Amino acid sequence: MRNRLRITLFGAVLVAATLAVPPNAVAGGDHSHGAAARCERQLTDAQLKMNKQFVDRNLEPFLRNYHRDATFILFDGQIFPTTPAIRGYYTGLFANPAWEATFTVSKKVVNGCESAVVIEDATFDIPAVGYHLRYWGTLSWVRDHGQWRVVNDQLTPVTETAAAPS
Repeated sequence: MRNRLRITLFGAVLVAATLAVPPNAVAGGDHSHGAAARCERQLTDAQLKMNKQFVDRNLEPFLRNYHRDATFILFDGQIFPTTPAIRGYYTGLFANPAWEATFTVSKKVVNGCESAVVIEDATFDIPAVGYHLRYWGTLSWVRDHGQWRVVNDQLTPVTETAAAPS
């Protein structure tokens, strides 16, 4: 439980720190420009793959994008602090064929080949009942055994007049 709290706090601090960094910044560390660029491309590929798996409701591959110690926080503050809890939520959501979703990257900050934060301007709609939600999905990613994994996924509702993070 203590490790999960540390990871959740780390994710929150990482998200807050990104607000002061220009969009698409890459922090170099000891990584060469080529290695950092390759890791950023791999992150982009992982992120696009995850979004497609979500829209396609492809549960098992989608869940593999989460780190074993991931935390997921919904719009209303519900916290899913374990991967089994995250699985339970998405199992129910993916069983519903009535919704649609879209994602557009608003900001991406990559720390070499170690960690990253991606903020997506997203929508979730259920057309049959006229439901529309616009939100920012803030995903904190870490490299784990050479793969990008989401360690914290937080959804924040947005008013239609709110500007995306820049």
